[in-house]
Amino acid sequence: MQPVPTDEVKNKFRNLRQHMPDQEKEVYEFARLLADRIGRVLLPQGLVLSSDILILDLQRDVNSQTEQPFDIESRLLIGHSDALYQLLGMSLPGIATVAISKEFGDVVEELCASQ
Repeated sequence: MQPVPTDEVKNKFRNLRQHMPDQEKEVYEFARLLADRIGRVLLPQGLVLSSDILILDLQRDVNSQTEQPFDIESRLLIGHSDALYQLLGMSLPGIATVAISKEFGDVVEELCASQ
């Protein structure tokens, strides 16, 4: 699979509600935060890794990019049970499918299932 340019992808992640209605508000916030973690091009492995790191950061309330606690906007995702973080991880293939492509989302789903 070829790397995907992320300008449009980041925009879709930040505005996921428009592209993927009827999700939990936490999923939209997760996608918004994830948009800031991906580079200019993206492979499925990179998206899964970025997602995993973000979830770990949220669980410990320290942004590994800054080594500071998350900002007030991101507090929605801090201090939850493992079930919420599992839900966020499970939402990744659907987010990838909507924001990038079905083929990309399918690979992300396979990678998530193999973890």
